[in-house]
Amino acid sequence: ERQVLGEIDQNIRPLGVQQVYNILQDSEQCAADPEDQRVYTRHRVYRRNELSAANIAKRQAYLFEVEQLEQAEAIIICCDEKVCHFGGTPDRHVTLPMNTSSYQSCAPTRFKLEQWAAACGDDCSVKRPWTVWELRDQTSEELQKQLDECNAQARRITDEQRANARVHGTPEHQYLVWINTQVKIKRLWMRANANDSGGPKEWTVERLFPYQSHDIKEGTKKLNFVWYAFEVYRKLLFPYYREICRRNPGRRVVIQEDNHGPHLKARQLLQPEIQQQGIVFVNHPGNSPDLAPIEGLQGEHERKLAGFIYEVRDAQASTVRRAKDLLRITWQSKDFDETVRGKVCRAVYVELAKRCKMAGGGNHFRDDVYIHVDA
Repeated sequence: ERQVLGEIDQNIRPLGVQQVYNILQDSEQCAADPEDQRVYTRHRVYRRNELSAANIAKRQAYLFEVEQLEQAEAIIICCDEKVCHFGGTPDRHVTLPMNTSSYQSCAPTRFKLEQWAAACGDDCSVKRPWTVWELRDQTSEELQKQLDECNAQARRITDEQRANARVHGTPEHQYLVWINTQVKIKRLWMRANANDSGGPKEWTVERLFPYQSHDIKEGTKKLNFVWYAFEVYRKLLFPYYREICRRNPGRRVVIQEDNHGPHLKARQLLQPEIQQQGIVFVNHPGNSPDLAPIEGLQGEHERKLAGFIYEVRDAQASTVRRAKDLLRITWQSKDFDETVRGKVCRAVYVELAKRCKMAGGGNHFRDDVYIHVDA
């Protein structure tokens, strides 16, 4: 409009979408704006001083585990969830702020989709599982029914463990005796060092094998571990795992995902089922997304949809359905296989472990965020 009125030289190139977005989110611009001084950060910055000694020790243990997987020529399945934002360009421009030298652009979010997906770079012959969810999807009578069944099963297992612990010679009784022996040794050591605090208490059967009941919290807006256990693990990830094992007989297959709370609680909820099926999870260290190659794969997934993301001008049901279809089709397409092999195969895990090991377990071992290995 200002160009039409002659207020701006016609030879000046119009502002681009990305230009407006960048200037609105620039740290200097936010600091100069009296109404909004928040700084927007696209990527979290990882510094070595953020990692504690215990965290580095866990990372080094994970690196050793990756080396063992390489020696065993194991197949790694990686999975994670990601929020995908969809929004188009605005029909307005911002004025150049005083004392600034660059324009950036703004792309408002029309809607967002929370998706979960899994991939295996060492075997792309199986269709990769994928799903999206909304808040209303995580609460239903069917989920509550399955949760009650799992709680009842966990109670039966605990009752059986308590009964076995009272019978001499059983593994549960041997474990009870062993742990109480450690308590007695600790008490004797404390007495020898003139410590009159009494020391730790002996373990009872009820304390050693407690009842664990899982319940759905009302009103939560975060990822529900019950929904994750039954809708993701049971219906998607476990069948994918079994099919990978079936097509690769004799080879070890493991699952790698981060230590997000719902992941751990979902595994705990389905622990009897996981043990029965022999499903193996890799112990991923906390605060270590830099050691999860799927982050790079999800970035590639989003970049393949960049054109559509910036074409979205509304949040109608038909547009959302189209976005879901494009996310699923792109993730499960054969054209995506080459990217999957290069981003999340075992060689990528080994390369990450190698670089991290050379850095002493720290998270400052690379400037390039993601590593790509030619398939």
